[in-house]
Amino acid sequence: MRKECDRNLYADDDASDNLWRESRRFDARGKRATLAKLVLAPAWRFWRGLLLRGGFRDGWHGLVYAYVRANYVRQKTIMLWMLQQGQPVSDPPRHDDAR
Repeated sequence: MRKECDRNLYADDDASDNLWRESRRFDARGKRATLAKLVLAPAWRFWRGLLLRGGFRDGWHGLVYAYVRANYVRQKTIMLWMLQQGQPVSDPPRHDDAR
């Protein structure tokens, strides 16, 4: 398997926390979420990962990796749109390490 698929994208933080922070950062920078971005950005991320970056060479793993990356872009765009529309976006849940 290639090096790109071996790394852990969320080694330090929870995935929802990264998504929330990145959406807030994009909103602060003035980035806009549109219907076209909601449709095209995830599709582009999927095909870029699968074809242009050679994810197809990893077989099933490359397909799943491309899908997960595209889904992350879709969720980020939805959250950015919600922020721009003034809809409530809750903070990500905090997990207690002490049990």
